[in-house]
Amino acid sequence: MAVEISTGGAKKGRGRLWLVVHGWLALPIWVLLFVVCVTGTLLSVAHELEWLATPTVRASNPEGVEPLPLNDIVASVAQAYPEGIITRVRQPEPYLAYEVTVALPDAPFARAHVNPYTGAVQGLTEGPGFTGFLFGLHSWLLFPWTGNFNLGWYIVTALGFPMLASVVTGLVVYKKFWKAFTQPRLRVTKGGRAFWGDFHRLSAMWGLWFTLIIAISGGWFLISLLIWSSGYKIFPDPPLVAREHVPAPGPAARRVMPDLDAAVAAAQAAVPGFRPSTITLPDSAYSHATLYGDNGFSFFGKSGHRVFVNPYTDEVGGTVVPGDMTALQVTSGLLPALHFGAFGGLVTKLIWFVFGTALSGVILSGIIIWTKRTAKATVDILRPVNATAPAAAE
Repeated sequence: MAVEISTGGAKKGRGRLWLVVHGWLALPIWVLLFVVCVTGTLLSVAHELEWLATPTVRASNPEGVEPLPLNDIVASVAQAYPEGIITRVRQPEPYLAYEVTVALPDAPFARAHVNPYTGAVQGLTEGPGFTGFLFGLHSWLLFPWTGNFNLGWYIVTALGFPMLASVVTGLVVYKKFWKAFTQPRLRVTKGGRAFWGDFHRLSAMWGLWFTLIIAISGGWFLISLLIWSSGYKIFPDPPLVAREHVPAPGPAARRVMPDLDAAVAAAQAAVPGFRPSTITLPDSAYSHATLYGDNGFSFFGKSGHRVFVNPYTDEVGGTVVPGDMTALQVTSGLLPALHFGAFGGLVTKLIWFVFGTALSGVILSGIIIWTKRTAKATVDILRPVNATAPAAAE
């Protein structure tokens, strides 16, 4: 048995052959995009999935009491892990326990989960956890880091451009695309080809706005990554604490634990309505405590506002708020929240999950349609023939 390349004319045959090769070579890109979209969809509700599966991350309040002061939360962790160094305090959502990052001798990035109402340390996560694993897989495909460089990050962010191109080309080839809104059609009894084709077009059009947000923000991540790699800082470094406020070095000098409740009060005085979600503790004697949060509903998410508080005097050393940002800073602060739907609480998270699932389905259906067509074209080009046919003809 031999294989004959059916050309139907040399020039035309070569064109068909290259088209088939192109189809198979492009397939891995769309499979990768599918994986990135699925993980991003799950990541939009990752904290909620953890809440469902892991009781230790829940902020249960059976007695209906008020939340404890932040200083009490930190004290609980310090008492439970006296050998640890607390570096961050975070509460992603009101229904989640505080996540206190503590550097332990054998786990430098461990996270203690503390009930905000009882102060009890409910659990400790030493690895990245479910959310951290999803974020790493979605953002840099779990590629290894070499210093501050990760090839996977460039690969993932570059996918925003073929996604945007697919939107444009899809609108070009889909004649009268507005009928997906005025006359939606999903044929479920006409075979797989009709179903997947209808599903692909219908989901793509109804989720067009969402796809544009994901594609544009993904492309921006690559641009911002290139800007960061060039050495330019979109957001300047936080101010340093004045020398006269820093204790003199010596055997008695110890790392200062800021008064977190006083820091929050100072931040709220500087930024009316400020609601902190993350507090990063000073990493040196000259560093401020950095408070990230919002002042109500904001498309910038829960970290669009930053307040720098002096850990020695509880004075505000600087702020970064949307009203004072440059256009580049606004873009850099706005698009991450829009990318993950992390700006309107559970409502927007669920909306992003639904449309993320639909977008993943669009990509999967496109892969199925493309694979079937490419496979058929491959069979048409590479046809088995009887190897003895030429001899018999003679």
